[in-house]
Amino acid sequence: MIQLVVNELIKIFKHVGTYLMIGILVIAVIASALLMKFSGSGEVPLQANWQEELRQENANLYQQMEEIQVRAPSMEHHLKKRIAINEYRIENNLAPETTMTLWRFIQESNMLISLVGLFSIVIAAGIVANEFQWGTIKLLLIRPIKRSKILLSKYIAVLVFSASMLVLLFVTAAIVGVLTFGLGDGGYIYLAYVDGVVQETHIFGHLLNVFALSSVDMLMLTTMAFMISTVFKTSSLAVGLSIFLLFMGD
Repeated sequence: MIQLVVNELIKIFKHVGTYLMIGILVIAVIASALLMKFSGSGEVPLQANWQEELRQENANLYQQMEEIQVRAPSMEHHLKKRIAINEYRIENNLAPETTMTLWRFIQESNMLISLVGLFSIVIAAGIVANEFQWGTIKLLLIRPIKRSKILLSKYIAVLVFSASMLVLLFVTAAIVGVLTFGLGDGGYIYLAYVDGVVQETHIFGHLLNVFALSSVDMLMLTTMAFMISTVFKTSSLAVGLSIFLLFMGD
């Protein structure tokens, strides 16, 4: 099975289109960093009286919460979270992050997961259908290997490709982020709101969670593209339908 997966990965990375996808992803990360850098996106000067500003914000949030309890109870949790985090910052003298840093840029880069999803869908849709279109499927079927193993190896190869692209996105964003924005002033803490309590966690773990959760939809659509391609033996239908659902979901 491992050798079958390796063979499928070799097929994927033999195509020029695969390296074109990698290049587009890297360029997209660099372009977004330069855009944020020169447009000043996310850059807000930290005020000396930031504690007072947070207290005023909490006062406004309490007022909103009283109104929302009647009109939109589902928003109450979100407001409680913001209030609790603001109070925690005031009590522990943790100023809010107001400038773009490496960590914030990595978090912003998770929007490019849709681009990774697009590439994964294209690969998933073609990995089976292209074998039929090119006639190479006969070479696979004459081998003493079950069809289920062949399909499973192709699916695993698609998942490995998707995971590799996600790692590439994360690493590229980290490198570009540190070169463009720097590490910041030690802002490695992420304040998580768990069961009504604010907890300090390392920002790296939070970013991994963000990327993992943002990849769920991509995984589902990639799987669907693979299934459609396998059943109908055509990549165009699989790509078209999956991309439509990808952007409809966004």
